[in-house]
Formats: sequence, C-alpha cells, structure tokens
Amino acid sequence: MVVIEHDRGDISDASLEAMTAARTLTDGGLMIAAVCGGTEALAAACGGYGCVEVVSLDHDILSDYAPEAWGEAVAQLVATRQPDVVMACGTDRGNEVMAHVAAILNQPLVVNCLSIDSANEDWSM
Repeated sequence: MVVIEHDRGDISDASLEAMTAARTLTDGGLMIAAVCGGTEALAAACGGYGCVEVVSLDHDILSDYAPEAWGEAVAQLVATRQPDVVMACGTDRGNEVMAHVAAILNQPLVVNCLSIDSANEDWSM
C-alpha cells in the first residue's frame, strides 16, 4: 500500500517515486494507493503507476492536509486491508503521517530509506 501525498488533487513527485519504488516489491501482486481527500483524477494517475486499486478516504476533515486525521484514516485502512508493506514518500508530510500510523497501530516505522532489498521477503520485526 502506498499513501499518496497530494495538494488538492496534484500528486507530489515524491509520491510518484514512492509508487515506482513500491512496484519493485509487488512481484506482480496487488499495489493499492491510499488517497486522503482525493479525486477521480488522482485515481487515474495512480493507475498509470501500477496501482490496481485506489482507495479514496473521504471526509470533510481529510480534504486539506491534517496529519492526525490522515494518520487515523490510513491506520483504519491498514487494519482493515492488512497489507504486507505500507509506504509513503519521504517528505515531511509523508513521514509525519506515517509516524501517526505507526503510533496508532503500534508498529515500527522506518524513514529516509535510500533503497529497498526486495529479495528479503521477511518483513516482520
């Protein structure tokens, strides 16, 4: 699952890079994009980067960036879908949202990664 960072419908370049990196982990599997307060145009753009499903998390409080609300919404989606890996771009926003997600779910958080070794399939800690 990739958490998509956007500003009122414009996907950040860093999120496009995160989707590209996540594609290396799917090995032909399912890649989901999670979009807080997104639009249909965002869904189409994510599909072009290999996401087979885009989950739009919609609520009035999610339309503008609100890290605690975005974190709670993503954490609920993660708890429901139980993806193997959850990624976001390594920006201040991405790190802040993922910090909230990790705290809510009581899971580890790794930030500022420069590469991913997809040969290691044991993602447990």
